[in-house]
Amino acid sequence: MEEPASMMETEDATIKVEEISIFDVLDTEPVSTSANNDGHFVEPTAMTTALPEDPSVVKPTTSIVKSETPTSETAMADGKIAGSSSRNLTLREALDYLDELNLEDDDYPAHVYIQPPENDGNVSGEDGVDDDEMSDVSDNVCAGQLTSGCEIVLNNGNRIDGLTRSEESLKMTDSPVDTQPPLLAPTIDLSGNSVWKTDDSFPLHTSFPEPSYEDCVNLRPHELFEKFFDLDVINHICECSNLYAVYHNRKLENAITVDELRVVIGILLVAGYTGTTSFENMWSAEDDMRNLLVFNSMRRNRFNAIIQNLHFEKSFYTPVTVTDKFWRLRPLINMLNTNMLKNFHAEQNLSYDESMIPYFAKQRFIHGKSLRFGYKAYALCTPSGYLVNFELYQEKSPRTNDMYERCFGKCAAPLFYMIDDLHPEMRDLPFSFYFGNLFTGFPLLMYLKDHGYNATGTIRENRILKNCSIPSKEHLRKKARGHIECGRLDGTDIRLTKWVDNSVVCIASTVYGKMPVSSAKRYSREAGKRILIDRPCVVTEYNKNVCGVDRMDQNVAHLRISYRGKKWWFPIFAWLIDVCVQNAWQLHRRVNPTTTQLQFRRELAVWYCKHYGRMPKAPGVSALHIITKKHNKLKDNVRFDRTDHFPKSTESRRRCAGDTCKSQTRMECKKCNVGLCLSCFEAFHTVS
Repeated sequence: MEEPASMMETEDATIKVEEISIFDVLDTEPVSTSANNDGHFVEPTAMTTALPEDPSVVKPTTSIVKSETPTSETAMADGKIAGSSSRNLTLREALDYLDELNLEDDDYPAHVYIQPPENDGNVSGEDGVDDDEMSDVSDNVCAGQLTSGCEIVLNNGNRIDGLTRSEESLKMTDSPVDTQPPLLAPTIDLSGNSVWKTDDSFPLHTSFPEPSYEDCVNLRPHELFEKFFDLDVINHICECSNLYAVYHNRKLENAITVDELRVVIGILLVAGYTGTTSFENMWSAEDDMRNLLVFNSMRRNRFNAIIQNLHFEKSFYTPVTVTDKFWRLRPLINMLNTNMLKNFHAEQNLSYDESMIPYFAKQRFIHGKSLRFGYKAYALCTPSGYLVNFELYQEKSPRTNDMYERCFGKCAAPLFYMIDDLHPEMRDLPFSFYFGNLFTGFPLLMYLKDHGYNATGTIRENRILKNCSIPSKEHLRKKARGHIECGRLDGTDIRLTKWVDNSVVCIASTVYGKMPVSSAKRYSREAGKRILIDRPCVVTEYNKNVCGVDRMDQNVAHLRISYRGKKWWFPIFAWLIDVCVQNAWQLHRRVNPTTTQLQFRRELAVWYCKHYGRMPKAPGVSALHIITKKHNKLKDNVRFDRTDHFPKSTESRRRCAGDTCKSQTRMECKKCNVGLCLSCFEAFHTVS
């Protein structure tokens, strides 16, 4: 388990601030709770807010500044520290910082969360550079992406997401912060006078209806996939894409159809599970490079034309009033979110966590360790990995709820948006939520419990109430492995359990505590073998149910679509297809447990390519006959008019233009001016 980061400090004595009451911020009745610099709750005092920041941009140095100023969770989540002027860290500044990085082993960067480019009116959303020029752009990132905000997540859990104006240096934050503001209507006293009692009680399980999967019986993979990517979604994409092509004055041979878009999805899936990195090779003239399924389902140029004109919004420019950076994808995201919720078979245990959507960037290493770039999504999943709902992160979400963000911060607020999205009948079920120490705090647990939900999560030491009778981590480190301390906050169902494993694990829960105790195997250096140690019930249940988002990420990464588009949003579009396939597979597994994800994807891709694909007309634009097509411009009304087509001998050999013939011949068609051997002459001029 991660060790909680200490409170951070910053030096700034030059910024003027104005005092406001914490109750003005929360817009509620005064409550005698606040937090001091140690993360413990005391009597409320005034808090400060910074004046508007200077819009100028200065390149940062590599020093890290820590803050002494008491912070609220909202301020930290926004990357701002009260009492200092700050601005968000851009991706270009982050890359410069990483190039000069010199941190300790436990502080190396794990990944970088990026945000979409600023809405600059770019209709296409393309990277803005050609493939040949990509090497001149940092990490294959488009120019607009370099000026957008980002967040560096270090291995120890700390996050670097902003610049302090006073020092013009990088600002490290422990996001979300170690202190949390009070609830709108707290039900207990958090002022430090609350009472803790020893707890050895067993969990009280609430009844929950068993999910039924009768609607998934006898459905084939493509039918399950179309529960998510249904006809409404496909029609919407086709309509927007055709309008987008007309807007750009691109002459498509024919309008994009529903069948063609399904074939494109099938080809993308084939590339994912075959590990294809170069799509051109799937239409290659060489037998060992060509993918016959793809080759026979759609022409290469048609595939490229559809990919080039994909669009999901009927607007072709950024409206002035739009603050949503994902506006191009928003209709698709909303439709898929609705379908995921509609096909969610309610399960009691749900996990909530961050998920990364990898951006197509070059592999980058810091001190020999790989560094991942990608967009951040908050995801709500079942323990098996079914994605119930998700929210793409951006600095200013169009779905902002000030109450949720003020009380629980930006990291936890999307969880409440997802609960609000549930069907009213499903919203009344007693769900149990599991999350990590990034989100857990006493206000969050109490709020969920007051609304009929249970919650369990690891919690940081400096978020625990000051008068808690359970010994601190520093004291428990001296105890033997397997030692357990458990207490309950009087007047509530919140249980705090600390367990000594290789490090001290601290978990807060509204349903589980110490009992019943089970066993865990650990290696003992003293004994020279694996021994059994005590493990509290809350740890067992937490490990069983918290991994849903990680399981979903693992399933998607296993056979991820590998196509590299030219538009910044394409990784998100590919991820949406992947998670829909993964969700459909999860439903399929409930009635066919032995089906692997590879088998499921193969059957789906083969069905789409064979059922909706169309064989290219000979000679067409396939790689085998591309020379004939390019140099002769032969039209069908000439080739099949059955008039004046006579064989003629030539002095030099020519490649036969027959449908499957690969021979070199000295014969040609006098009218068509293409090489043809006598055995292919009649078939070439006959409509198949």
